[in-house]
Amino acid sequence: MFNTAGTGGGVCALGPATITNCIFVGNLVEHDEYGGLGGGLAICGTGAATIVNCVIIDCESQNLGGAVYVDEDSSASFINCTLAGNQALDGSGVYSADNGLATIVNSIISHGVDGGAAAGSGDIQISYSDVFGNAGGDWIGPIANQQGIQGNISEAPLFVAPGAFDVHLSRNSPCRDSGDSSCAGLPAEDCEGDPRIAGGQIDMGADEFYYHLYHTGDAIPGGTVEIKIVGYFQAPVTLGWGLAIIDPPFPTPHGDLYIWPIARWCFIGNIPPSGVLSIPVTLSSNWQSGDHAPLQAMVGPWGGTWTTLTNLDDVTVE
Repeated sequence: MFNTAGTGGGVCALGPATITNCIFVGNLVEHDEYGGLGGGLAICGTGAATIVNCVIIDCESQNLGGAVYVDEDSSASFINCTLAGNQALDGSGVYSADNGLATIVNSIISHGVDGGAAAGSGDIQISYSDVFGNAGGDWIGPIANQQGIQGNISEAPLFVAPGAFDVHLSRNSPCRDSGDSSCAGLPAEDCEGDPRIAGGQIDMGADEFYYHLYHTGDAIPGGTVEIKIVGYFQAPVTLGWGLAIIDPPFPTPHGDLYIWPIARWCFIGNIPPSGVLSIPVTLSSNWQSGDHAPLQAMVGPWGGTWTTLTNLDDVTVE
């Protein structure tokens, strides 16, 4: 996060590589003697690279490949990745150099700045992916004429809050249930450990729309964070605050319980049409670095047959 390099702002892979469940945020590669290649990551080795369930957001290359640069004679496969808001002179999403090969499936390339979604003289094979809102163009360069075939779409992905680096899918996202469920190398879980194929078929992008509790914002004394719960429209949500974390968790008919003793359960509302319930919480100004609040939510009527316990979210003061 927020790294600076000459090639590969987050990672520069020089040989065979597997990169899974990683988030690259705000990295920069400068256009100097090293070339300024790959704001998020650069694939430069002769061995194949596989990138699964990764998010690359708000990264910048001052030259080629805002999110990803695939070097000549290199190859990389991207499965269920989200590339959003990246910037480059050429190829804000993916740049593939001479004889380079990028294979992209079940992914999102959106809202790139400056350069188009894809560029370069190499080969980019894309299927079951959403390319949308890139300032320099969407279906251009090596992915020209691929819109509308092999499951590809060009629609707003409807992220929850991309400006806050929150690229969870909202309930009405066209990327839900729109991927290729038969794709080779398909992950069993998404980037957060939620089960894949939660609906009729797999979603596009790193996030699968599924019950999930998380927070955004800086957890500092006196600061405010947004507690967010993903779920289905109108489902009631009860938020629990625990005094400690159970490890291993306690199994229940509604999922694993991670917090105990529980200081408080509080009904906080019903899931809105967006599919994400968000509430602001102001942290005590008396909290100190390392203080934390383990949280877990119950989605559904208390004790109902379809009630689900979410994952654990531990808000820790920085």
